[in-house]
Amino acid sequence: MDSSFAAQIRQALAQRDTQIQTLKSQIDAVMRSRVAPDAWIDEIPGKRVSYWLQGSQSFLAAQDGTRGNPVNMLVNQDGPFVATHLPIVAWKPNAPSTATNLGRWSAIFHGPQPTLNGSNIDIISISWELIDAGSNRNFQNGTIPPFLNTLGMGDQLKKLPVRTYFAPNSTVQFVPTYEEISFNGSAGVPTTGGLLVIVIPGYRILAI
Repeated sequence: MDSSFAAQIRQALAQRDTQIQTLKSQIDAVMRSRVAPDAWIDEIPGKRVSYWLQGSQSFLAAQDGTRGNPVNMLVNQDGPFVATHLPIVAWKPNAPSTATNLGRWSAIFHGPQPTLNGSNIDIISISWELIDAGSNRNFQNGTIPPFLNTLGMGDQLKKLPVRTYFAPNSTVQFVPTYEEISFNGSAGVPTTGGLLVIVIPGYRILAI
């Protein structure tokens, strides 16, 4: 092979390697400069305190198939609330006061028919919406199936895609639709009503 031609090839390969390294450096710089969509929350001054925003609502068997009233949860005026995970939702029978299953915490039904002590169980299934009443923000374009956190999941809580900011004095609304309410009529004293409890994990930002 002609020595000058070989030199040209070596030079071309060296230029290619240089271009590749330059391109890699540019990609690395872009990746380092990327900012998470919720990174601005970290710039808010204040002390971070773990907080569980909670609300509840009583319901009756007659509400089967209906949209419930909003469960209103007020954010304290001392600082904003930042939600980090999907709501935790559970329920327990609360009526009548002599109900066989009174006070027994249960998960929201979202799978195969559960069994507990034979057929002596009550179940509810819901779809839901989350609204920031302070800014009129809806976090969905329709009701959501029971994709949420509930009892029996241990520490495997589902995170939100991004942390979500709620301003001081705003009202977070959880709106349930009672898709199914199935109270066991063969229980010693059947359930006629329950208490739905919603907890949103996150933290508050307090002024120092």
